[in-house]
Amino acid sequence: MPFVVFPRVDPVMTEGVIAEWLKKEGDKVQANEVIAIAEGEKTTFEVCSPYSGRITKILCKAGEVVKVGQPICQIEGEEEKAPTVEIAEKPLAVEVKASPLAKKLAAQLGIPLEEVRGTGPGGRITKEDVLLAARERGIAIPE
Repeated sequence: MPFVVFPRVDPVMTEGVIAEWLKKEGDKVQANEVIAIAEGEKTTFEVCSPYSGRITKILCKAGEVVKVGQPICQIEGEEEKAPTVEIAEKPLAVEVKASPLAKKLAAQLGIPLEEVRGTGPGGRITKEDVLLAARERGIAIPE
């Protein structure tokens, strides 16, 4: 089952707070549906589910400080990644360079490429970068 992770909305952001959950365990959600309101150091923003399905577990409480990339809830269902994750306020557009294999693997594991540090030429994200990000988040890697 894929996880929804706390997004980075500012290039220097390292953590934030879930201000309010708009959905609860057991609720059905659609891809790109707002599931929570969060606060960063500089902004308040919406957290959207990248998947359609049912929220099976909420992993942090409202008011709790969470790290960027930390899983905040688990979704069971279609496991189809949405084409884009909308954030109400996006201070900067970030161009992400990644290999096709890295993009596919990140989508399968539910890891936003914007949160992966690329070590390839020109900062390009490689398969190994995505696998490292998955291990850091405690996400099981299929063989």
